[in-house]
Amino acid sequence: MLELSSGERQRVIIARSLATQADVLLLDEPTANLDIAHALDVLDLCQQLAREGKTIGLAIHDINAAARYATYLVLLSAGRLVIQGEPEAVLHAAQLNRVFDVCTDRTYAADGTPVFVFYRDRHKDGEHG
Repeated sequence: MLELSSGERQRVIIARSLATQADVLLLDEPTANLDIAHALDVLDLCQQLAREGKTIGLAIHDINAAARYATYLVLLSAGRLVIQGEPEAVLHAAQLNRVFDVCTDRTYAADGTPVFVFYRDRHKDGEHG
C-alpha cells in the first residue's frame, strides 16, 4: 500500500488545485508540513503564478514568508482586521509585538527583504536567567 507523508499530501493537494487552471487560488497554510526547500518551491510557484496574472490568496502564519512573497497583506487578530496594505505598511515591529504579544526585532536579508525575529521578554514575565 502506498502511503504519502503529510508534506507529500500537501503537495498533491496544491498540484490538484493548479490542475484546475483557475484564475483564483485560495491556499490555507500551503507550506504546512513541507521542508524548507519544498516550502520555498511552493511560494516561488505562487509568486510566478501571480506574475502570470493569477490571483493567489494565502492564509499563512509565517511572517517572514509573508514579508518576502506577499504584495498585499491583511493582518488579523482574534478574527478581526488590524491593518491591511502593502507589507511595508503592515509589518512593523511595534504592531507585531502588540498583535502577537511578543518582542520583535527586524533585520534585513542580503537581498534587502526584511527578516523578523520573535522572542519573549523574560524579564517582563518575571523570569530571570
